[in-house]
Amino acid sequence: MREKLKALQKSALFMNNEDGSVIIAALLVLVLLTIVGIASTNVSNNEIQIASHTTAYQMNVYRAEGATIEAATLLEAESDPLLNPPGWLESDVDLISDQNIRDWDNLGSATAGNSTLEDTEYLGIYTGVVPGNTLNMGSSTIHGYRIYGRSSPPERGTAVVQIGYLMAF
Repeated sequence: MREKLKALQKSALFMNNEDGSVIIAALLVLVLLTIVGIASTNVSNNEIQIASHTTAYQMNVYRAEGATIEAATLLEAESDPLLNPPGWLESDVDLISDQNIRDWDNLGSATAGNSTLEDTEYLGIYTGVVPGNTLNMGSSTIHGYRIYGRSSPPERGTAVVQIGYLMAF
């Protein structure tokens, strides 16, 4: 019986011994802080990727818009684009559909013009005389155009911008 009592006292002393509890508590806090650190690093990496993709998209849109403005400037330089149309100006509206514009590489007989900006192109479509402006016999006739700009740098996505353009001559 005495041996059992000694064994119980030893186990009670072992249970009341708190020498290693500080180390365990410190390890638990370190594990928790490590998990929080890894999670915050992953969130930061995702935010950086989102910002990078947003910047690339905005750059593509601005470059495509610049190509449309460049095409409009070139069109404006022509006194009568119908007599001497540039190679990038298509006169058959039905030839180019929205699907062709999305694919861009499948433009049929239309030829896109190369912009001065790298990896950008433009294309114009003559839509005809704007209705309601031919009533005044002495004035110029207003002609409508759709001008598309496309920016497609390698591995950075693609953006296509369309503007309407009116020109009187």
